[in-house]
Amino acid sequence: MNRLLLFIVTVLGAATFTQPIQACQCREYGAPTCALYWRSDAVFIGEVVNIKPLKNRWDDTYTYLLVTFAVQESFRGVSGPRVGVATATTMCDTVFKKGKRYVVYASLDRQGSQLFTGMCTGTNLAYGNNLDEYLQELRQLKLRQAGESISGRIVTNRSMGLPGIKIEVTSNDKTFQTLTTKYGEFSISLPAPGSFKVRVLMPYEARLMDHSDDDAPVRSTQTDSLSTFEYEVTLEKSQCHYQQLDVYGDDPRAAATVRGSVLTATEQAVDKGVVWLINVVDTGPDYLAALKKDGSFTFKEVTVGEYHLVINAKEDVPGESDAPYARTYYPATADKREAKTIQVAQGATIENLVMHVGERMSERTVEGKVVWKSGRHLEDAYLRVYSGDQYVRRAEIEDDGTFKFHLYGDIDYSIEAWDEIDEIEGRSQRIKIPQGNSAGHKLIIQHIRK
Repeated sequence: MNRLLLFIVTVLGAATFTQPIQACQCREYGAPTCALYWRSDAVFIGEVVNIKPLKNRWDDTYTYLLVTFAVQESFRGVSGPRVGVATATTMCDTVFKKGKRYVVYASLDRQGSQLFTGMCTGTNLAYGNNLDEYLQELRQLKLRQAGESISGRIVTNRSMGLPGIKIEVTSNDKTFQTLTTKYGEFSISLPAPGSFKVRVLMPYEARLMDHSDDDAPVRSTQTDSLSTFEYEVTLEKSQCHYQQLDVYGDDPRAAATVRGSVLTATEQAVDKGVVWLINVVDTGPDYLAALKKDGSFTFKEVTVGEYHLVINAKEDVPGESDAPYARTYYPATADKREAKTIQVAQGATIENLVMHVGERMSERTVEGKVVWKSGRHLEDAYLRVYSGDQYVRRAEIEDDGTFKFHLYGDIDYSIEAWDEIDEIEGRSQRIKIPQGNSAGHKLIIQHIRK
């Protein structure tokens, strides 16, 4: 049960807020399916058939519900057709709904008599195009047909991944090595079960704030030029282990500054959107900077490396807050092969970079109204915007069902409306958006039958 409530409730106070704000955060994100499986005493897919209050016999901090599932397939720790799982009723915990299907990861309490699940265990609705693939992975784990691996993530400030960190895994006379990716992630596949020592080697002085596995305590040693974090793992057949380390410390490699501006072909400032410094290697960091009104940008604390400077890097189709220009690399090309790289040395200051973008994309306004066919009131309705089959972004719908938003470019856009009311989910048909400004669209939401 030590993993059950791995969230942080943070109270933020600021002059702009009249009331404190509570936010929930898991100690880790991105744990692989196999790690969630081996951490749990019970894993199954089932439909909620009953929800009722559960008498609290553990502590006075939380109130609990007992959620009864009709088990459709058991992967670990469940043998009967029905099982009751307790969950807390905090603002952070999963809200279960009768009639819905869930993939459940649950752990026993200290007495070994009651299963629990929560926000950070991996429990979630059973849906999506990759559900069959997901269930197949659980079946392989159940049959011990999966391989062994050690993976994790190295982060700072609880969220920002640290790339390029060396990871060593040793067992007897064998050593396996890798580097963390742009997002601080690492994974090492192993040839067989056994006992392993994991070392995280950081080339500067750093300290451990937190780690995600209380069963694998972390030892650390520090010098000015090297910090080593070690923990030990024993794996059974088909077992994997995942550990997130949250560290802090000033990286002396990240001391460079890069400045410049983004201009149009007529030397006008591009005053909307963001620019990226994208490292040319997968184990190097990327950086993001917002454009100012004069088109300028500044990247601070940049690590040594070779980078591409690019605008509209993540989407070929700009969103509402992006600059309405096609993807462009420094100094003025849409072709990455023609882009000029920026060499960043330790502590350097690189200034006066000027990137020119091409012609501004055409802008069009889309207006209309969304209604339920049954006459239901809209509650959590919103629009999904697509370019072909690619999801582009979300657009908001007002309380009265009206919407108005902007699209960029001569692109084949389409939209559809979604809404959720308690246990009812609805969706409209997808409609194509013609070129130019358009109004009077009407989207009719119908109940999704499941």
